[in-house]
Amino acid sequence: YYPSRYRTILARRDLLGAADEKLALAIFNEGLTQYEQTLKSIAEPRQAGILDLAYEYRRYAGIASSQSLDPKLGEDERQLLLARSRLGIPSEPPPIPTPDTPPDLGHPASRIGLGYGAAGDEHFLQIDWRAVYHDWLDPVPGHSTSYALAFGSVAARYYADGNRRRLRLQKLHLIRIDNMEPWDTFFRRISWRVVTGAEALTIGDDDKLAYVLRGGPGFSYSSGNKRHLVYGLVEAEIAAAEAYDNDLRLAAGPSIGLLSTIGPHWRLRLSASYLADLAEDTQDSARLQAGLSWNARQGPSLRLTGGRLRQLDGWHNEALLSIKVYF
Repeated sequence: YYPSRYRTILARRDLLGAADEKLALAIFNEGLTQYEQTLKSIAEPRQAGILDLAYEYRRYAGIASSQSLDPKLGEDERQLLLARSRLGIPSEPPPIPTPDTPPDLGHPASRIGLGYGAAGDEHFLQIDWRAVYHDWLDPVPGHSTSYALAFGSVAARYYADGNRRRLRLQKLHLIRIDNMEPWDTFFRRISWRVVTGAEALTIGDDDKLAYVLRGGPGFSYSSGNKRHLVYGLVEAEIAAAEAYDNDLRLAAGPSIGLLSTIGPHWRLRLSASYLADLAEDTQDSARLQAGLSWNARQGPSLRLTGGRLRQLDGWHNEALLSIKVYF
């Protein structure tokens, strides 16, 4: 295991108190010169930790902005290294634990699922398949808790109530990416989401589908132990379907969510969104959703999802109990 510079920075931050971390960030932002006297009033071991962190972050930011591993040092980097060497204290690498599960030993990328659910007053069987890779309710070991990435996701439902038996496509997502990198004082990253593909617009007899492109930016914040993450996005959607006025829908609105890892096997997701159509309020859509999954490390995943949705045919409740098998 070879930790990244990002992991190294996080580990060095964990070794410092809040005041020392703040000083290291100030040195990074404003330069070393005006903080030299402040540093001299601090015990040398603490100075070493502050300078180590400031240098690591300066080096990280320089590589990130230039997109190159230039061996040449900038003037700010050189000043930090000179000040650090004058202390005469060896620079030790921070303790960084090896992840319990390497990425290559996480759950297999492909997945098939089978479930039973209810939408409105109808019941259905659902089968779904995903080519790759990982969503929020999949097993966490071997994966980050701040992203979901899926290529080639399809779900079909068989409604078996009375004379209304039918098979219909529920969704066909070509790609869905949720990148929820947490924002903090050092790493000020914008979160974002993008999804495109076909989605069902109703649960009634008419099989109405739309091709959608939806996404937008926002912010996310994570707890110190990385087990809980909240996010807020501003999303926009363009969708094409015969069911829409003029065959087109343009909409925008907020999306918020909570993602939690509860112990070694449980994952929870709560989310809410509202997309207001820019031309016709009868075409507004909304989702209040919850999902809970129990995951074996390498075995199948059981999940219960549901919520209240507004689609073209109005508001309705939905619930689904399913099993997911990875291969």
